[in-house]
Amino acid sequence: DIKSDDLGATREQTLKEKNIVSKLENQLRSERTSHHLEVSRLKEELRKEKAKARDEARIYEEMKSNTIHTSRLNLGVHKRLDKMIKEKAALNARFGEVKGGRDKALADNKQLLLEITRLKGLNKNMHTVLTKTKQKHQGSTQALIKQV
Repeated sequence: DIKSDDLGATREQTLKEKNIVSKLENQLRSERTSHHLEVSRLKEELRKEKAKARDEARIYEEMKSNTIHTSRLNLGVHKRLDKMIKEKAALNARFGEVKGGRDKALADNKQLLLEITRLKGLNKNMHTVLTKTKQKHQGSTQALIKQV
């Protein structure tokens, strides 16, 4: 009861359907490959991100350690600076004492020079008085000699 035209049409329809199925299978295979490549790419990106995160964590820990070390070094430097400042202050105080002693010695020296000058003046006055007294005495002696 099936006509040959119907068989040809059915065969043609079957070939079309097979062709469509084949195309769909190829498309599905292509999509699977594409999906597989995308998953592989994403896995690789994730691996790189994890490695980067580990490196950043290591670097952070090193920096934290270095910061602590630097802080300790800075503390040591500050302690040494404080000690040096105290030593400088002590030296300045000692210098002030020495300078004060020197200034006092200079003032005493000035006072002694004034005293020496005063004594020289007194000595000169006494010498003048002595010379006058001697001259008077010689005058008196000469007058007595003349009388005798």
